Amino acid sequence: MADLKEEMLENLSLLQDESVPYDIKLDCYDYLMDGCEDIVDEMIEAYRNNGTSDIAKMLLEILSNYPGHDEVYFALVSWLYRGDDVPLFAHLIGKYGDERGLEALQGFLKEYEPTYNEFIEIRAAIEELGGEVSDEDTPDFTEDPLYKAAIYDESEETDEEIGKRILDRLTNPDNIDDAGNGDQDDNR
Repeated sequence: MADLKEEMLENLSLLQDESVPYDIKLDCYDYLMDGCEDIVDEMIEAYRNNGTSDIAKMLLEILSNYPGHDEVYFALVSWLYRGDDVPLFAHLIGKYGDERGLEALQGFLKEYEPTYNEFIEIRAAIEELGGEVSDEDTPDFTEDPLYKAAIYDESEETDEEIGKRILDRLTNPDNIDDAGNGDQDDNR
């Protein structure tokens, strides 16, 4: 048992070591994602020591698998409100499963103007926590490029045609029409 805990701590140490190649850090990250309850306190301490670095974000991703720690919950909400990686932190709050996350996510949705991609993750996290997003809390995304790329005329298009159109819209945003009905200028 002591050997296993030492292995966990070694992985935690390697994850934080700046001289370790990124692929090894990813292996450590994967290792720590499951079955490392015995070192959650050490991971929380490591998170505290890493400020707002990418390693701190990785540690929070790992810690989101070990619910029940106020400091982790508040850190997840804090990162969400920074707005740097809204989809990730909305997802992690939902995954963490703390019921307070529902109120935090709903409040964030009302205060923040999310992109369509961000909204999708926020809504999914709210639903994961047992809530729902009303139509009145759903922003208007008619000007969001990803939203425009995702909408299509439910006509006789095949999946392949839809995929090509979405790819074209994402790579050539000037071809996106205002109605979002699939009509494009074919004079390229």
